[in-house]
Amino acid sequence: MRKRNLIILVLFGVTVAAGAVLLVLSSNSSRTYAKPAGAEHSEIRGYEYCAVTKLVTEETAGKLIGTASICYIREERYHCEKVSSTVTGRDPQETAYLARDAALLKAISKLGNEGWEMVGEGFPFATKHTLDADRALYFKRLRR
Repeated sequence: MRKRNLIILVLFGVTVAAGAVLLVLSSNSSRTYAKPAGAEHSEIRGYEYCAVTKLVTEETAGKLIGTASICYIREERYHCEKVSSTVTGRDPQETAYLARDAALLKAISKLGNEGWEMVGEGFPFATKHTLDADRALYFKRLRR
């Protein structure tokens, strides 16, 4: 009698556990999750790209102006714009580096505020805006 009760108790426990597992599995398969805004078309839209390149320094009226070119790449075309920063200082060589760095930081901040994400660094593509540039920083964002 004891053995029979034990077998019935074990079978009841296994049945309850199996039922619980099936209940969890069936509730997860029918659950729908909300997609983040804009996610439903992210695969279709693709990305757009740009590069920050050609850091130069020019002297104008005793001030050094650092300039960086941001080139927006769209398939077979591109459009470049310049971002500048003016720096004054006593040591011309150090001030030239500071002016270039300030222009680079301004360009990176501008792109970050517009939703661009840096994806790499490398050689620039060849345009009249980048021919004498040593390196380029590449950015991407979802196509708008």
